[in-house]
Amino acid sequence: MAYLNNRGSTTIFMGVVMPVVIGACILLSDVCLYDSGKRIIENSANASAHSILGRYSGYLKENYDLYAFCMSDERAMALAGDNLLKNLDDSKMFDFKIEEISIEKSKCINNRKVLLGMLEKAAPDDVYQSMADEFLERFDILSGLSGAAGIITLKMKMDKAYQKIKDSMTALEKIINGGDNLKYYVNLAGLNTDFAEAVDTFNKYRFELAGIKSEIEQLTLEIEGEPSEKAGIKMLLEEQAGVLREKAADVYMEFIEGAVNGLKEANKIAVGYIRDIFIENMNIHVLSDAIKDNVETINDCPDYLKEILYTCTELVSDVEEAFVEQVFEEISIELNRNISMLSELETVFETTIEGEDEDLSKEISDAAAKYNTGVIYVYNEELIAGRDRDKRSFFEELGKKVLEKQIGKDKCIEESVMLPSMGTDSNNREFKVTSLGEDTKSGENEINEFSSSVIAPGRAMLRNLLVNEYIMQHFASENSRSEERVAGSFFKNETEYILWGAKSQNANIFFTKAAIMSTRFALDAIHVYTDSGKIAKANAIAAATAGWWTMGAGIPVMSNLVKISWAIAEAGIDTRKLWQGQSIPIIKTAGDWITDIGTGSAGMKSPGFLKMDYNDYLRLYLMAIPMDKKIIRLLDIISLNSRGYFNVFNTYTEVTVTVLVSYRSLTGGRHEVEVSATQSY
Repeated sequence: MAYLNNRGSTTIFMGVVMPVVIGACILLSDVCLYDSGKRIIENSANASAHSILGRYSGYLKENYDLYAFCMSDERAMALAGDNLLKNLDDSKMFDFKIEEISIEKSKCINNRKVLLGMLEKAAPDDVYQSMADEFLERFDILSGLSGAAGIITLKMKMDKAYQKIKDSMTALEKIINGGDNLKYYVNLAGLNTDFAEAVDTFNKYRFELAGIKSEIEQLTLEIEGEPSEKAGIKMLLEEQAGVLREKAADVYMEFIEGAVNGLKEANKIAVGYIRDIFIENMNIHVLSDAIKDNVETINDCPDYLKEILYTCTELVSDVEEAFVEQVFEEISIELNRNISMLSELETVFETTIEGEDEDLSKEISDAAAKYNTGVIYVYNEELIAGRDRDKRSFFEELGKKVLEKQIGKDKCIEESVMLPSMGTDSNNREFKVTSLGEDTKSGENEINEFSSSVIAPGRAMLRNLLVNEYIMQHFASENSRSEERVAGSFFKNETEYILWGAKSQNANIFFTKAAIMSTRFALDAIHVYTDSGKIAKANAIAAATAGWWTMGAGIPVMSNLVKISWAIAEAGIDTRKLWQGQSIPIIKTAGDWITDIGTGSAGMKSPGFLKMDYNDYLRLYLMAIPMDKKIIRLLDIISLNSRGYFNVFNTYTEVTVTVLVSYRSLTGGRHEVEVSATQSY
């Protein structure tokens, strides 16, 4: 058997194969080292980002449950660098060296979307959701009132149209027969005196002018062919003719032109009043039909809505009778004839002024004779009746005292203070309902606003409700009586500022009171229209104060104004009680009514779950404020309160740490790794 000589094999293996194996092991180890080093760097960068987030504002967290940090770039850089050094392995194996480091702060809380996201995180859904549900349960009660509010709105519009008819009738009677010291009116007796004398004078000048013209023509014939002293006489006559023309023109402009134009304007105004009467008559019919349609569409229509329909039917009948008795079409024909005659007369005068020589006195007299100074129209002007007997003025003043009450020392945001909301508009609210005027438009607007917007919160998005609850929990209002709640606050009424955005604390108080007055007026007006005792009382007062001078036609409008005055007074009392922290029934029963109007307050009172307090009304108005406005004004309050703690324009919720780190390679060189770590709350 041959002997195999293995001598030299080990040497070949050690010399050739072993270095390759060792190199491969070193390379694999270096790859592992690279991966390990990179993971360490990534973890360290994340830790550095977290170290910055960990320095969040304690003031912001403690007072508003919001997380955000406010620090300079230098401070953030130093904090990230220190943390990075602590977390990097400084053993000889890696020999980490920080080559570069940069910090980027992002998602400033001054951004509305950023702040909205923070609020959603800060709102515990289970707690805020239950609060929102409790709030919406109360407003579910109002869902059935939108139909009633809509019908009352139509009723007020109908009353307004009827009031316009009466106003136009009153004005028409004056412009036809004279009144209010009118200089020109349709049946102007002066047309046969001063006007006639002026026309006579004008014609006299024209007659003299015609005679002079005849002499001039004769002289012209005589001096033809042979000049003589008669040429001078002709020149004098021509000068006299010019003087007479000027005198005639002066008489026209001073005594005639103004009368013609004034009479023409008076007749045009009268025609306009008749046109308005016809338009409002059509509006009354349309509104009456609309009320009828709305009543028919409401299931289980309440009796009070049927009562409104009945009064509207009577009102339509009253208006139709007035149209038959007054015969407005015939009056309009006579007025238009007068306008045509005056235009014709104006043309005749202008023709004579322009130098025509013929005697137009007959044409002028004939045209003037066509003018009708006996247009027959009589309408008794309505007097302001019932102020003392129905006490409307008293109730109106009683209700509005809550708005006139002194609020106290004011506090205002200075113009120099920079706020996130700079450049955005503020809201304002006013309460202008009147029970004594001739127009129910203001009352109509309040009812209409209530019927169209009060129900909206029940259909609002959950996000809106949760943000509103956050505001109610974290910001002071006029009912936040505890010192802890308002301590350190710039405004005592922070929620009210979020609603209206006025720089004056007292202005925000006034706007809130006006808003509550408006809403309570609408709700109390609906009660007045639903309570049979109050309806009967208002109709009785209207009959006593309006019936004698309108033959019953003014009763619906007067009754409506009486009801409005009661609603104003009750709304004022409600607003004061809400301001004091009490709760008020959403829709009152007879037993809940406070104002003494001679009907008593017998009956059951509303239970507690059917009542709303001041904060509930703030929730209602918050629903109507656009989300962007709420968020930016909320940040205004935080900015005002946090001065000295942090600056909202330099407060962030996200940070990115970017580092370039080198470390030793087993192959003799150095690895470089760039890592970016982004962290947010």
